[in-house]
Amino acid sequence: MRIARALTVALVTAGAFAACTNSSDSEANDMFFSRKSPKAPTTVSASVGAELQPVDALPAMEDARSHIPTLSCTRVAYDGSLPAPLRDADRNTATPRSGYVLNGPGDGLPIALLNDGDAFRFDAWQLTQPEEPATRLDNAVDAAQNSWAGFYLVDAACITDTLMLLAVQYYHPTAKHALYTYDVAQARFTKIADVDPGIPNKDRYFEYQALGPDSAVALYYTGRTRKAAELYHNYFHHFILFGPDSPSGTELMKLGIDTGNATQWAVMEKTLYLHALDGRDAKNPKEGDYSLDLSAVLK
Repeated sequence: MRIARALTVALVTAGAFAACTNSSDSEANDMFFSRKSPKAPTTVSASVGAELQPVDALPAMEDARSHIPTLSCTRVAYDGSLPAPLRDADRNTATPRSGYVLNGPGDGLPIALLNDGDAFRFDAWQLTQPEEPATRLDNAVDAAQNSWAGFYLVDAACITDTLMLLAVQYYHPTAKHALYTYDVAQARFTKIADVDPGIPNKDRYFEYQALGPDSAVALYYTGRTRKAAELYHNYFHHFILFGPDSPSGTELMKLGIDTGNATQWAVMEKTLYLHALDGRDAKNPKEGDYSLDLSAVLK
């Protein structure tokens, strides 16, 4: 059994990063570059109580960030097998031997979420000191994880003072991606949605803006599609709100490609502003600026 397991891990690992670049079912289905795209309209959640409105121009967004979480996430790397000393990651750090160290206010010892290249998974670890993993914590990432061939943490960010947003790559049996939160206070993982890479950056699975100590808006992508050679888009961009009343996230808007993919966005004074681009027709792309009033959900 150990030989069979080792062979399975070796085979999956060998193809893991190749699969990552072509993991979307919709992308595979469009390999012959169909000229006709299905309808993908924009829908706004009823709880928002408003509609997406076109605007003549966007306000300046350079300083839109309104809160810097006190919880910090530092990407780290290690050599050999866990437990092992941690060091700062760099651009050459391999995913199977990387992770994130979480530091927050107070005197508690930091937690690390670390990929284990030997076990082909990631876990939460308690650190006895800032650079020394000591105890692997018994936190299941997903109830279905025992049916997966493996799973790695590929991106993470601290979006509030107690909440992390995680992009997880798992193999069931091919490479797929999902978005999770990790509640530091509760030591709990929660799945948000299956996701696809963004366009044009295939290594990006989400964006976010912290709004306050316990609230943030995030954006994730689905329906990544290859329309033509070197021409990709996402059918949908999903804006979700995290807050005291929605720790698992509440969808604000499902932005369809018929409106466009969000190439720039920010929340300012309880209004979401965005620039959208529908690039399916490379010779005649459609784009526009929009706003969405969020005052009903941002108290």
